[in-house]
Amino acid sequence: MQFLKSLFGPTQADHDAHTLYVQLIDQARKPAFFRSPFNAPDNMEGRFEVILLHLALLDHFLNGLAGSETLRRDVQELLIRDMDRSLRELGIGDMSIGKQMKKVGAGMLGRLNSYEAAIAADDETKTTELVAAIIDRNIDFAGESGSSHFARYFWKQLCSLNAIDTQAWSLTDCIYADLS
Repeated sequence: MQFLKSLFGPTQADHDAHTLYVQLIDQARKPAFFRSPFNAPDNMEGRFEVILLHLALLDHFLNGLAGSETLRRDVQELLIRDMDRSLRELGIGDMSIGKQMKKVGAGMLGRLNSYEAAIAADDETKTTELVAAIIDRNIDFAGESGSSHFARYFWKQLCSLNAIDTQAWSLTDCIYADLS
């Protein structure tokens, strides 16, 4: 029996992707994002946008690591599976889940491309303007928009990520800096 478990059990790559995904979700679920000054709505759409912002940061970081393409894809696939599970828990049936997941996948890829374009601007003012525009386009703020706060947070996280020594970094080191 142990032999079969070793054949079909999780691989180290699965463990690595899961570790990074848990870090991403833990950071994106911090209550501060859902109250002033960020003001993201605490609903499925608001949480999804905050998760995608953090996925974009992680994706950018992993893009700078040699041989991380599989890890990047595995983390993205974990997000897709998690979204599928969440939609099913909300009562979306098998007949509609495919259409909903296409929207989720297209939204994820669109945001990743938009955030990567913002990162490529490589200038604090331009990057924060682009990130604020992404946030304003995709988050329906009921009250005061927190897009400028998200943009400044994104820039600080990006600077923190760029300062990480990738040779000394390990999966147990969280890539996200404190919110302060």
